Parts: sequence; C-alpha cells; structure tokens
Amino acid sequence: MKRADKLLFYIKSGINRFFPQQDKLSALLILFLIFVLTIAYFIPLLFFGRPFGTDTYTHLFHTMQIYNTDSLFSFYEEVGKIVFNPGLNENSYNYPFGSWLFIAVISKISGLKPILTAGIFSALYLAVIISTYYVYSGSFLMYKWQKILSILFLLSMPIAAISLETFRPSVFVIPFLLLAFYFAYSEKLSLKTVVIITLMSITIALSHAGTFIYLMIFSIVFFLAGCLFQGKFYKTVYFILASSFFVYWVTVRVFPHLLPQYANKSSMFMIPGNFMATKLHIFFADDLSYILYNNMFVNDEFVYALIYSALFFALGQFLIYVNKFFIQKYNEIKKSRNYALIPASISHSSLLIPFWIGPVHTILSFAGFFRLDSKGKCFMISLLAVTVLPAWINETEDIAGATGVLREINYLILIIPVSAVLGFSKITEILQQKKKGGRFLLLLLTLAIISSAIIIPLIGNAYYNNKFSGDDYIINGMTWLSGTGSPDEKVVGVGYRNIPIFTEKQDSTYGLMQGSRTKTFTKILNRVYFYGDGNHAMEHYTLFGTRYYLLSDKLISNLHGKPEDLTIDHNIDLDRIYSCRDFGIYSLSLQSGNTLMPNEGYHKNSGPTINEIGSGFEINTEAYKISVDKYNPTIKYIGDNYHNLLQEGSINEMASFYFYSTDEQFSPSQYSFNSGNNYEIKRDNNQLIYRTIIKNKDRINISTAEVRYTFYPEIIKREYIISNDRIENEERVPMLLYFNSEFFSPSNNFFYFNNNERYEKTIYPSQDCVELDDKFERIYISEGDSGIFIDYEDTSVYPDYLYYKGIISCEYSVIGLRQYEIVEPGASVHITQYISAGAETTAERRINEQNRVSLHLYPDGILPLIFCSYNSGTVLAGPGEFREISTKNSSIKLTETLGRTQKEINLKSLKQYSVENTPYITSIMINVPYYNLINNEGLRHPQNVLIDGEETDIIILPISKPATNILSFTNNSEKFFEDWEKVAESASENNDMALFLITESDISNQMKSGKMDEFLNYAEILGLFPVSADETARHFRLIGNIEYNFAEENDKITITARNKNNEAVKGLTFRIKMPAVKDGSYIAQNSKIVKEQISGDQKIIFVSVNLEPGESKKISILPDFERKKLLAEISGCLGEGEAKIKITDDKGEEIDKATVIIDSEIYYTDENGIIEVFLRRGEHKIIVKKAGYTMYSYEFVVTDRISAILGIV
Repeated sequence: MKRADKLLFYIKSGINRFFPQQDKLSALLILFLIFVLTIAYFIPLLFFGRPFGTDTYTHLFHTMQIYNTDSLFSFYEEVGKIVFNPGLNENSYNYPFGSWLFIAVISKISGLKPILTAGIFSALYLAVIISTYYVYSGSFLMYKWQKILSILFLLSMPIAAISLETFRPSVFVIPFLLLAFYFAYSEKLSLKTVVIITLMSITIALSHAGTFIYLMIFSIVFFLAGCLFQGKFYKTVYFILASSFFVYWVTVRVFPHLLPQYANKSSMFMIPGNFMATKLHIFFADDLSYILYNNMFVNDEFVYALIYSALFFALGQFLIYVNKFFIQKYNEIKKSRNYALIPASISHSSLLIPFWIGPVHTILSFAGFFRLDSKGKCFMISLLAVTVLPAWINETEDIAGATGVLREINYLILIIPVSAVLGFSKITEILQQKKKGGRFLLLLLTLAIISSAIIIPLIGNAYYNNKFSGDDYIINGMTWLSGTGSPDEKVVGVGYRNIPIFTEKQDSTYGLMQGSRTKTFTKILNRVYFYGDGNHAMEHYTLFGTRYYLLSDKLISNLHGKPEDLTIDHNIDLDRIYSCRDFGIYSLSLQSGNTLMPNEGYHKNSGPTINEIGSGFEINTEAYKISVDKYNPTIKYIGDNYHNLLQEGSINEMASFYFYSTDEQFSPSQYSFNSGNNYEIKRDNNQLIYRTIIKNKDRINISTAEVRYTFYPEIIKREYIISNDRIENEERVPMLLYFNSEFFSPSNNFFYFNNNERYEKTIYPSQDCVELDDKFERIYISEGDSGIFIDYEDTSVYPDYLYYKGIISCEYSVIGLRQYEIVEPGASVHITQYISAGAETTAERRINEQNRVSLHLYPDGILPLIFCSYNSGTVLAGPGEFREISTKNSSIKLTETLGRTQKEINLKSLKQYSVENTPYITSIMINVPYYNLINNEGLRHPQNVLIDGEETDIIILPISKPATNILSFTNNSEKFFEDWEKVAESASENNDMALFLITESDISNQMKSGKMDEFLNYAEILGLFPVSADETARHFRLIGNIEYNFAEENDKITITARNKNNEAVKGLTFRIKMPAVKDGSYIAQNSKIVKEQISGDQKIIFVSVNLEPGESKKISILPDFERKKLLAEISGCLGEGEAKIKITDDKGEEIDKATVIIDSEIYYTDENGIIEVFLRRGEHKIIVKKAGYTMYSYEFVVTDRISAILGIV
C-alpha cells in the first residue's frame, strides 16, 4: 500500500512540475494514452512476436525480394522469374514500391531480417502516425487536451485498431497524407507549402496508388465544394489538385510498371459519370468521365494534365460566381442541407460503416459536426462524399467489388477522431449545465470512451490480428516446413498469405493469371482436396508446380467445402508429413522418371520433347505449349506457358460416315475423337500417333483412323488419316466422309483466308448460328492479341462450310468447320493441319517458315500428264505397256493397262491384287473443277492402298474427267478441251497429277485436227509433261522411304536427305520456298534447280537430286552473291517503355519489309525501315533478317526508368 501511495505521489509531483495547472488534463490523457498503447498495441505485438495482418505478408514477401537483390532492376528481374508471365500487368509486384524499398534499405543498414524490421518499424511508426496526427488535428482543435483525445479516438476506431500496427503501404502513407492535408488546410500558399505538398504527393504516389487517387479525388471535391458553398478559392487545395495530375504523369512515366495499378484504381472517376448518365440522364457525363479516365490515367497524356488543371480552375471560378449570386441568398436552405442522410435502401455492408468507425465515435461525430466551422463542415462533407458515396453508387448499380465500404473507409480517420472530440466537448458542456443527472451521464460517457479506447484496440490486436496472421500452431507448422525440401518448391494454402515468409518456399498462387488459369487452378485444387479419383495432385504439380498442400478448417472454408467431404487422405500421390490439431501438410510423392519440373524444356535450343505429365502428354517449346490427352487425341491446352487459348473450352472433332451400299449393316455412323480410350498410342521422338478401329453401332469395323501429331520447335502438324479399309463385301462400297471440327473458346472474332483474300468476322452472342458456305484454306481464331492459326495443307479438300455463334450465357463462342470427301475402298482421307499459337503475324510466319521445304511427289519437278487407254465401265490396274500414238504435229505417250470392272475393286479384290504385286490401280473419276470451289485441291494426288490398317505397295492413281468417250455422242470438242484445261490448271495450282482416259477411236479426229497439240502445249506451259502411269506410281512408292530434314538460316536452306530404299531414286525433288531477292538469284549446291516459280514476295525453287540405295546427301540453296550487312538502331526509350527500332544497311539505307524478331515476337519494318515496340525491363534478344543480307543478332538489357536516369547522371 505504501509503495502505491509513493508511486501516486511521484506521478502527481511529476504532473505538477512539468505541466501547468491548465494542462493537467492533458497530462492525464497522455498517461492514459501511454497505457492504451502499452496494453492494447505493444504487449500483443511482443507477445505474438510477428507482424499482424494478412496483406502484411504479401508486402513482406516483396520486401524480402528487394532485400535479397542489389537494385530495383534486379528485384523486377528476379521476381519476374517466379510468376507465370512476367509481362502481365496484373502481376502483384507491379505495385508502388515505396514502403518495400524503405524497409529493405533499413534492413540492409541495420543487418536485421525484413520480418523483424517490419515488426519493429510497425511499432515505432505508430508513434510517427500519432505525432503527425497531433499536428494535423491542430487544424480543427484549439486545446492540447482535445488533440490528445482525438488521438485516443483514432486508436479506438475499430478500422484503425486492426490496421495501424500492420506493415502495409496504406498505413505507411498516413503521415504523408496527414501532412499534405495539414498544409492544404492552410489558406497560405508559400514556397515552403508548395515544396512540402509536392514531396508528400510524390511519396504517396510511389507508395500506395489507392491513397494517391483518393487524395486526388478528395482535393477535387473539397476544392469545388469550397467554391460553391463558401465562395472561396482555396489556393493550397487547388495546388494539390493540379499538382497531383502532374505528379501522376511523372510517376507513371518514370515507373511505367505502376500504370496498371493506377489504371485500375482511377476507374473510380467513371463512377459519378456513369451514375449521372444512367440515373440523372445527363447524357454526356459518362463520356466526360471516360475521357478523363482513358486519356489521363490509362494513356497518361501530358496535355490532359494541363487541360484538366485549367478546367477545374475555370469550374472553381464559375462556382464562386454561383455562390455570390444564388447560394448566399438562401443561407437557411444551405444550413438545412449541410449534411445528407444515408439512403434507406443501402445494403448491409454499408450499414456496417458506423461499426467500423466506432459506435461512440459515430454519435460524438454527429454532434461534433455542428462545432466545426464552415470550412471544417465542407471538409467533412467532402470526405464522406468521397468514401461513402462511391460505395452507395456501386451498390445501386449492382457493381461487384464496391469501393468505399471497408477499404476507403480508412480515410475517415482524417475527420472522425477530430469531430468526435468536438462532439464530446459539446455534449460535456450540455451535461455540465444540466443540474439533475448531468454528472452521472457525463461519467457514463467518459467510461464508455475510456472502455472503447482500451477494449477495441486490445481485441483488435490481441485477437483478430493474430487470427488474421495465423495461430501459433499453424505458424509453427509452416516454420517446420521451411526445413524440408528446397526454397524453389511451391506450397498451396488458399487464404494464407504468409506462406513464403514462414515456409521459405514459393506460394503457388503468386503470379497466377486471372481468368481461365485461376479457374483451372481452383478446379484442380478442389479435386485434390475433395475428389478421391484421378491423379489431380500430379496434374496440379504439372501445371502450377505445387509440391506441398496445407490443410486447415480455414482453408476448407476458403475452398467452400466441408470437413466431412475431404478425401485428400485417400490420395495415393500425397503423404501427410505434418499434423497438429486441424492443421496438416501433405507432400506430393514424385516417383523416379516422373520428376519433370513444370515448364521444363522452355527456352531450350533442342527440339521438342514429349513429356508424360499427369493425364496428358505435354510439349513445351519457346514458341508454344500444348497438352494432349493421354488416352485420346484431344487437345487440352494450347497456347504458351502463361495462357491457355482455350481457357475452359475445348476442340472437338467428329467424323460422320455414309456408305453407298444397299446392305443395311452399313447404316450412317458417327464417331467422336474426343471420347474413349481404345487408342493404340505410339511415341516416337517428336511424334505422337493415336490409332484406332472405328466401329458402327452394330460393332462392325468400318474404318481405321490415325491421328498423328508432329511437334516442331515453333508449330504443330496434326494429321487425320481416315481410311475405307475395313469393309469386306462382295460389292464395291464407297464411303462419304464428313469431318467436323468445333472450337469452343473465348474467341470474339476470327479471320479466314480464301485464295489469299483475308475475311474478318466478329462473333456476337446469339441463339442461332451464322452459316458460311465458303471454302477456305486457313483460319485464325483470335482471342485478343493472341490466337490459334490453322493452315490446311492440300492433302485433302479444304473446309467448305463454317458456322459460328456467341454463347449468351458466357463469354465464349462456337466456331465449327466441315470438310467432306468420297473415299473409295482401300483409299484414305488425309487431313493435314499446321497449327501455331500467338499473334496473327507471328503464328502465320512460323507456319510459313516450317513449310518452306516439302517433298515433291513426282520426279524432276514435273507434274505428270498421264493418258491411259480403257474400255468403258472398267477400272484400270498396272502394270501397263507404254507406247506412243501420233498427233498432228507430235505424239502422246499412252499407257495400256489391265481393265477390271469397277465392282471388282473392293477389299477382297484389293487383297488379291496385293498378293499379285499389282503396282497401281485407278480410282473413281473426279469431276471437272468448278472455279476454285469444288473438285479442285486434295483429290488428284496418288496414295497407297490400306487394307485392315496396313499400308500396301499398291498405289491409287486418281482419274480426272472427262474421258474421251464423251466425244462419241457429242460434237462439242471445244467444251471437252476446256474441261481438260481446267483440270490441268488445277493440277498446276495444287502440284497434282492429271490422268485422262482415252480411246483412240473417240479422239482420232482431235488428234488429227491439232487440238490435242494445243492442249499439250498449254499443259507444258503449266508444268505438266506426259509420263507413264507405271513411272509415276513407282516414283511415288519410292519416295515413301525417303527420310529428310532441313535447317533454315534466313536466305539459306540446307536439306539432308537419305534414301532408305533398296534401289536408287532418280530425280528426287524438293519444293523450297525462298524469299525473293532484289539483286541476283539462288544457286543449288549438290543438286540442280529444275524449276522456279514466283509467288508474291517468294521464289519457289524445285531442286532435283539422285540418291543411290542407302545414300545420304546434303543439299544447300543460297544466294549467288555476297550478302550486305544489317544494322539496328534503338531510340526513343529511356529505360522501359516505347521504343523505335530502325533497320538500315551498312551504308545507312533504310530496309523495308525486314523481319525483326524480339523475344520470339515478330515485326516487319515499314517503308522507312522502322518498327515501334514496347520494351519491358529485362534481357532481350533482337534478330533481324532479310534475304540478301547477313542476319543481325544482338542482346541488350532494358532497365527501369530510374536506373536509366541514374546511369546517365
């Protein structure tokens, strides 16, 4: 008791010594303030020993990344390596970095770890916030005790109690915001005020985008409100308003990676405009707000900073004019409308605002509002308008993610503690004047204030903040995991942002792209926790790298699941390695041979490799990433490492079979290539081959189907080979095949190409499909800046029917393609697609580059013109005799073959022909081409007969109509030869053959009249030369055993060919696409050029070579002149940003149409040799190519703007 009296004596003596009589109340409040800080703030922090909050650990993670590097540039370079796509604006490290950099620097100076520095800093920084708030409150309060009491009100606001001691940028900027408002509240605009406000604005802009936008909006509202309601032009407030525009412009120019954050936050500017346009029918309001948002904040145009500064100046002057002539006449109306009631229709979330600012604070602030002067009232109304009003507007518009309810409500600390003090003073005066019960009510009010000052921050920091950051046993479990495995491994625990801090491993959710990737991430994760089937954990590891899975009641709730639905313990791929209470850690077991890291193989120089990962085969190159199902040939993923162009969609293929037969067992059938697992799958280097037997509904074999994927470094070649090789019947049974491809994806438009004409279609939501009966050889299905490019090779007819529609219920579309062909017994439909992912020009260039070399089907670059004798109603089979018959001025070579009736060409007879070593047969006759629409490509080339899925040595040679028997009953020989010319034109265009059936008696008159000579001359001009059927079939059979590959180096092609036959191949011909050169031509090494063609800006060269059995040869095509040099000059880019790259030769002459490749993205120079490109920070490689010039290659580093400026200085 004596010690207590002694302590009390010393306290009283200290107060009497250091505080005058009138300040004793202030002294008591200071002691109480110290008590509250100790009990409710410092002791909980020391007890738990770690920073509070959830966002805290996200910011701590980035702080640690800066701490571990030696510059901001290194930070962005290193953190970019652990996200899926470092180029995405939505990556969380593209954020104002001021607070991260500050703590990282302090940690480096002090030698403390960032987590400890952040904890100490949070406690000490609270003193800084209190001190600045004390100064700031002097703008409204006169007495010292009032200022101290406002601090107590600040600390006891629930929203402040759970945030002031956390390490967050929004807390870091509070002192700077308070000082900015303190000087802005002063009406004197001095040099000192200008400098301080500018420094505060810059600091806020570099530390927290939301606060800076709030400062900007509030200064606008407060400035205009002061002009309107008080008739005063606040110079300091206007300076904040105008300078914030210029500070913003400078900030995003120097640090362009901050632009996405500001573009997102500044969308608040569109809220009032949209509200006025829709609710008040001010039709131009939304346009004005959009102009401000788009040009000022998205495009960051300097001129708009000037325009809007002048606009608000003029608007302020106009409102002052309005005040003078109208508002002052109605003071009584103004007084009755100084504040507004919250609408009754406001939602539950907005009704929580009084709770978050504190019930006592709300009541006292309402009373204190009337103690504020007119400027103070204007200040408070402006604050409420900028915080509460946007939330209310968003709720009335049913916009998700409303601002202002919980996030923006933090800014009410600028006025609520001050107005609460004034309200307390007013109520105290009233109660002191009240004789009965006044003292008792005052005592209750004081107790309520004291209780809230202690209890609210104590509960917030000792209970809720600890819950937010994680209980001790959970933190202990994470810390235990830090000693297991390696730091490169990934952990998933939805809702736990402190994973990288305590586990010292990567968080699987970090850098996750919004949209389909997040949906896929969550979908597979839910299957890991709540589905017992499949290898979902391995699939999650494949796509996202997740090695460890956390489990707790909180996590189950975050996944919207129930504890009783958990099946993770039954997952054979996972081992539970830690358990404490409801918290557990599971580790993925990686078996030997199955330890491929996700994205392994990316940026490799070697060719594509096929990796079996999870439930699919994955191929990952620098140009693309594709995943094909392990059980059927379905493409599950196509795009790059960062983005699946299908998202949640799919590519579906279906074949429909119709048979020309009276046998009822051959009824129409359909087959989906996306279902079932009855495929025989073969992996061979860079090839995946799916093979199956298609049955009809009666389980009768009707076809062999083979889907063949060939993976090149930049594109995928996909082939569907569907054969009529299973129907054994006495009669000939041709098959009509319809092949349908359907794309279900988030595409909103597509482009298709017909005869090199490009057609664009936009897809709109609709219940009905739009149909196009138009043939096309290429299609690009676009999803914004990227898409899927498909080029159809003329091994089959091109698609001739297309339909599309947008899905009304979601942002997806359906695009369907169809192609059809009649397939004779033993024949096949061979659909070949070249698929490339990326921007349209890039994807198209990759396909063209891969298709530069192909094997010509006929010897020495010729196109066969074959004449066969026949009897009506027969199909011909070799071998045949070869003889010449005379024309008027020349002769033709006629092949006389064995004639068999068409009914004999069925599977049974084909088997017999195979035993007899029949070299070839002729197919059903193909009609005359009709323009470029039908009977054109993909029909007039040879193919091998297939029997029961096995390839034979019998070659099918297609016949083209008309046969000469038509001349026996018509005298229109002009029409006859016109049709032959159309066939020859089609064969020339598609590198096909033309086989005509003739009888000498039918065509003798034309042979003598010279019309046959005219046709032969025209055919020769087109590249067709008379040869025998036997020679054509033999050469085609031999080239099936030719193995070749090629290497491309700008304007040089090197081909390595090997003959795997037991006999020599004469006249083996390659068709090579080379870029046209201005001066000079091309030469062939170790081969000879037999034909050249010009196609646009390409020269197509046919080179011929002879190969002995087993022989290999290397063939080169290159310019016949010395190449010039190329140079690239980069300008217009100070660090990261827009740059111009100019391509010239060594004499300074601009090079147009040069190919510029920057990090696999392709650009083409304009007539001035220039491309414009946005260069992000980091390492880049530029490659410049053009035929006739040496290839230019250069690696360079782009730094951030501040590093570039410092480098110049």
